[in-house]
Amino acid sequence: PDTKDYTILLLQEQFWSRLNKSSPTHHKWTLYEPAANNDKEPRTAIYVNNAYLTAGQVIQVQMPFNDVTAVQIQTKESKPTLIVNVYNPGNESIISDLHTYLQRLTNNNQYGIIIIAGDFNCHHPAWNAREYTRHDEEANKLIEMAAELGMSLLLPPGTITYPNAGTTIDLVWGNEEALCRLLKC
Repeated sequence: PDTKDYTILLLQEQFWSRLNKSSPTHHKWTLYEPAANNDKEPRTAIYVNNAYLTAGQVIQVQMPFNDVTAVQIQTKESKPTLIVNVYNPGNESIISDLHTYLQRLTNNNQYGIIIIAGDFNCHHPAWNAREYTRHDEEANKLIEMAAELGMSLLLPPGTITYPNAGTTIDLVWGNEEALCRLLKC
């Protein structure tokens, strides 16, 4: 009941059933998991509410990563929306490879709104609370990727997304069109 008004849910490190080889499903939601799964437990999922978007409006975008799920959504807008859900493993970062892949995917200006969100597992003063001073090298790569893709941080700096540590590791990035249409993040 708490999610019935949402159109899209992006989850990272969600429950995954070894028996069903799937994240939980529900008849009111369509589940998208990484296309490059290779029988490995995925750490991202995108759920689309069937009451708001039809199956014909959503196309999964093939990504060569086990921890990235992406969908393209076509509405009445002239250009589709791209939503990318990322889990960046702290011990084996995918940011550099993701950067290269997203440059190729988005270089022809085919998307109106682009949102890249997820658990990036890296710290930087640009988004962490002031009292948390850790600065990871991977965060610099993430900022470089965002800048080159024309993305801005949509999540207000200092928003605590990992309460146990009082830090921000879950981030939401958007292109200029996403920023212009943002109501709340």
